[in-house]
Amino acid sequence: MASTSKAVARLETAAQVSKELMLEAAILATKDGLSQHAAAKQFGVPRSTMRDRMVNPEPKAKGAPTKLPEWAEKELVDLLVSCADTGVPLNRFHSLQEISEMAAELGKPKLNSGFMHWGLFILSSP
Repeated sequence: MASTSKAVARLETAAQVSKELMLEAAILATKDGLSQHAAAKQFGVPRSTMRDRMVNPEPKAKGAPTKLPEWAEKELVDLLVSCADTGVPLNRFHSLQEISEMAAELGKPKLNSGFMHWGLFILSSP
């Protein structure tokens, strides 16, 4: 059985897995002597992405850093989940207040109260 990278293990959709496997196959083909251009064309992957992955096999997520450290997010998630488990009614504004208080304690800038930020927090939490 072929071993796959950590990158493939964390993907969710079949399309994501397929793209990652094609990228890995193209990289292996270059190690076997095929040119980067030919491998990219044969496997249908962007040369720049393949080149970047060859330099950095375990890339980190791109974008702005999170406003709260991971431990703080986990603490907030645990609080919200325990409130839900015990039947304490919370709405998005109660939760946002808790998040804002945590950010203030950490000396972070004020969090935007927009619905998009709330949705992103919920989606990034288990």
